[in-house]
Amino acid sequence: FIENYWRIINKPVPAPNGDVAYIIHTLEEISEQAKIVTREILTEKDLHLRNIIHSAPVSMLVLRGGDMIVDMINERMLGMIGKTDSIVGKPLLESIPELKGQPGFESFLQVYKTGTPEYGNEILVPLMRNGILEERYFNFAYTPVIENGNIVGVMDVATEVTEQVVARQQLELNNEELRFAIDLMPQMVWATKPDGFHDVYNKQWYTYTGLSLEETKGTGWNTVVHPDDREQTWQVWKHSLETGEPYQIEYRLRRYDGEYFWFLGRALPLKDASGAIVKWYGTCTDIDDQRKQSAILEEKVAERTQELLKTNQELARSNQNLEEFAHAASHDLKEPVRKIYFFTQKLKDQLKIHFTEAEEQSFNRIQNATERMGNLIDDLLLYS
Repeated sequence: FIENYWRIINKPVPAPNGDVAYIIHTLEEISEQAKIVTREILTEKDLHLRNIIHSAPVSMLVLRGGDMIVDMINERMLGMIGKTDSIVGKPLLESIPELKGQPGFESFLQVYKTGTPEYGNEILVPLMRNGILEERYFNFAYTPVIENGNIVGVMDVATEVTEQVVARQQLELNNEELRFAIDLMPQMVWATKPDGFHDVYNKQWYTYTGLSLEETKGTGWNTVVHPDDREQTWQVWKHSLETGEPYQIEYRLRRYDGEYFWFLGRALPLKDASGAIVKWYGTCTDIDDQRKQSAILEEKVAERTQELLKTNQELARSNQNLEEFAHAASHDLKEPVRKIYFFTQKLKDQLKIHFTEAEEQSFNRIQNATERMGNLIDDLLLYS
């Protein structure tokens, strides 16, 4: 098939009356001139495309023909694949053989075949760099290069996203490890966004409440709190969100069967380098047994207090009786002793001139015994 170009010339021939009698139709072949102009246009377009590719802020590559010959490539792309411009004019697989059979290279062939653009996100591409096969990730856009209505190549615009993918994969791994760790904990564990929006619970929460994340995310958790504890719980949580202070409260939470049990709720904020809160992490620890034991202890303390009060009252009455007894004893016991001492002394004085020495000693013994009896009574009354 030979493609030729012709210039058509139509020249009217007038009749005597001025009308067009006929038209002389001639053809002039201009195939060579057209080819020259086409080459100039293509050369100009090619130069313009090369300028665009080399000055582009992204990695770009143009492959031509079914063999995927490297036609144009900018420095960004060369740096990304770890090659030099010596690969220009060579088949891509000759320079990067590890691409054979890879999805990225198969997409080149598919676009060249169908003319339909293809796009990929975070596509794994093994690349040999410094003798080491590295796994790299790329976002790419493959579009056909069309000239004169024919597909002559494929343009690749690519961005390496290896660091982002690896970072995300590491974050996902960390999250999986964190999820595994918190699921092992006996407490219910939860986390919220900085504004207090609950978005993470461990499996103990779902097992205890019987609810799903959709039912308890955000502020839905508050419906699990006992109605009598709900307002205080919300106010304490709101205070922590506003001040960044640690959260702690005791409340009753509804189990899946409708029964309520006491829990100790605690939470601490996670802050970034600037001190801004990026996450809240909290736990709910079962303290129902402690609360019940505390209630039993308080009841026993109250009972013991009543017993002690009753005993004190009885002791007060006993003391009152003892005081009354002491008052009576003070007179009834001491008075006879005083009388004995008094009359003994009086009798001694009256009979003194008639006493023998032995009789006087007997009177002295009576008085001494009487004094000892009085002192003993005083001591007993003082003790009582």
